Amino acid sequence: MGGKEVAYANTGIPLRKLVAELSETARAWQPGDNDFDPGATPCVFGPAGSRNSLTVRVGWLGWPLSTAARTGWHKAGGDVLSGWWLHEDDSRYAFPCKVAGSHPAQQEQIPLSVRLNAKNLDGFTPELRSRVAGALARTMAAQLHCTNKPAIPALLTIPPYDPVRSTPSHPSPNPTNSPRYSTRSTHSPGQAPTPR
Repeated sequence: MGGKEVAYANTGIPLRKLVAELSETARAWQPGDNDFDPGATPCVFGPAGSRNSLTVRVGWLGWPLSTAARTGWHKAGGDVLSGWWLHEDDSRYAFPCKVAGSHPAQQEQIPLSVRLNAKNLDGFTPELRSRVAGALARTMAAQLHCTNKPAIPALLTIPPYDPVRSTPSHPSPNPTNSPRYSTRSTHSPGQAPTPR
């Protein structure tokens, strides 16, 4: 990024552990279950010696794909929807991923989400964001063995920045009870969640 050496800025969570936890959550989910842990921050990295960074988060979106589509998320290619989150450097992508042994409604009601939050990174172009998002989504679909075989292109499209329409206008079904993950949040209707 910007000609500087890129380094990890956190210890993250091992991929095997992340996949196991996401799979367990999906299998435990039942319709009406609004208290589940949506995911984790596997890595934060950026130029060495800089506070600027790219934060990658992976988890369950926490609301149905149909809700995301109604609130202004866009088709990003294949089965993937994309939307902006807290600001124009914070993009999120969601797609149906049916985990073996989970409830039949799981893939629509709690789709898989990957989130890229780039903070002042020179060289992190829209094309690079699209490629990183596509690679991450495809990797997670393969690691979770999504039985529905979601279509995920290598290059995902990014919608125009529109934070109001990209944020669902209902409370998140994921209350903030656990300090373990940074993706859990609560917010009032019409407001973006507050990152922890």
